[in-house]
Amino acid sequence: MRLFLAGGALIFAGALCLAHGEAQAAAFRAAYPACHDKGAFAKTSKSPGDKPNASEIAAMKARIDAGECLNFRKGETVSIDERDGALWCVRRTGDLDCYWTPSKAVDPNPPIVSSGGGGGGGSGRKGRR
Repeated sequence: MRLFLAGGALIFAGALCLAHGEAQAAAFRAAYPACHDKGAFAKTSKSPGDKPNASEIAAMKARIDAGECLNFRKGETVSIDERDGALWCVRRTGDLDCYWTPSKAVDPNPPIVSSGGGGGGGSGRKGRR
């Protein structure tokens, strides 16, 4: 009986790890800010085509200067941890903190970039002769 309970606990713990650890890989479409506080984008994410006005830009700059928000670079790889409508919470690889940003700023299906590895020699010929 004890062995059965221990096995069940291991299966349950493994299922929790799988469910919790499956964040989706993504990348930023352009340079864009993201904040710890989801409410920081409440006004700016009205519509995907809307541009922020001068006061919203100044408010975001103040949040970045205060360390409440970060600027992400174009193409920067992140994982999507949570989705709440037009706002997504993203995490940098190896980072513990999650930052909210408008979904329009993030490409959930970024192109796969080769690390360049593969093959030696620069002759362009296939195989050996």
